[in-house]
Amino acid sequence: DIISNKGDDCEDTLKDHPACTFGGLCDCETFVNAADSGECNGFYISSNGNVEVRSVCAKYCGCAMTAAIEDAASTTESSEANCVDTLADSPSCRFGGLCDCDVFVNAPESSGCDSVYASP
Repeated sequence: DIISNKGDDCEDTLKDHPACTFGGLCDCETFVNAADSGECNGFYISSNGNVEVRSVCAKYCGCAMTAAIEDAASTTESSEANCVDTLADSPSCRFGGLCDCDVFVNAPESSGCDSVYASP
């Protein structure tokens, strides 16, 4: 099943993602088709953290989510048992030294949980 994902979420944001700024993968065609990629409905596997491909290449992938991805996202978001702190494995920790979730979420550059951290 395909679920429409129209509106503000339907844009490619890869150029603003650490995969581009740190890893040099800035083109969705290359990113989606890379050997470490699960293509549009999967994840790009990286030692710096896995990336849901469609989350950074939505427009390239057709602006729709499969029902399986939607179900997985809502299940993960709603279940604290599946909640895993991955900040220590992220570029924010490795390169920026922000390794504590409380510090990260409450920093002046952060908009809080489930939001945006705008690096200076």
